[in-house]
Amino acid sequence: MKKIEGHHMGMHISQVAKEAIEQAQTEDVFFTFNGIVIPVTKTSTVESVCAAYDKGSEEARIEYENSPQRAIDQANREKAAKEARQKFANTVAEIPSMDEMALRELKMPWPDNQDEFDQLFKALATRSHDYGTCVYAMSIVAEAAFNLMAKQLGCTGFQSGCADMDILRRTRGLEGPFAIINANDMVFPQYDIRGKVDTYLDEWKPWAAEQAKKKLAESPEYVHPDVKKHWEALAASA
Repeated sequence: MKKIEGHHMGMHISQVAKEAIEQAQTEDVFFTFNGIVIPVTKTSTVESVCAAYDKGSEEARIEYENSPQRAIDQANREKAAKEARQKFANTVAEIPSMDEMALRELKMPWPDNQDEFDQLFKALATRSHDYGTCVYAMSIVAEAAFNLMAKQLGCTGFQSGCADMDILRRTRGLEGPFAIINANDMVFPQYDIRGKVDTYLDEWKPWAAEQAKKKLAESPEYVHPDVKKHWEALAASA
């Protein structure tokens, strides 16, 4: 029996089952999914593989529930949670005395509930401020609200990333596609900023062409000739 090597992160068990069944047509195989070892033969079906996974998961759950390790893990989680809450409380207590640079560099622990968020909001809203500290008070509380909502909804990293970009879209009033360029990528040879920008520009051409067509159809007689020429070139590029 041959082991199937590979990573199945983000895949559903049925998708992995289909691939395993295809490979099992010539030789029996097995793969590991979420810690469960699942054998597959040429007579296996997606349903039988999924059933084997469900059975293995339930057996593993029962074994874990009855093991000494469960109590150890629970104690460790409780300790970590207590330490995290104490760290949050300590950080909130320090906020009134932080200057602009300290607020800028602050890596604020996530609030665990509405009460903690309210504590943070109050600490930032009621402390003394100058022109610069106001900036970081807004961004810190916005990040805290973002993280609390993500926790409440059980969002994935991908969902959070999309929401993060949507915040920029809303706060900056961006009505079209946009991208973020990280200057830190210049430090590492594997990142190609110019290549990324060229790719973005190519991908955005259809959108830009459509916008140019709309503007040409509105009031071109009031537009500078150079601008109109640019719109015409864009409209013809897609």
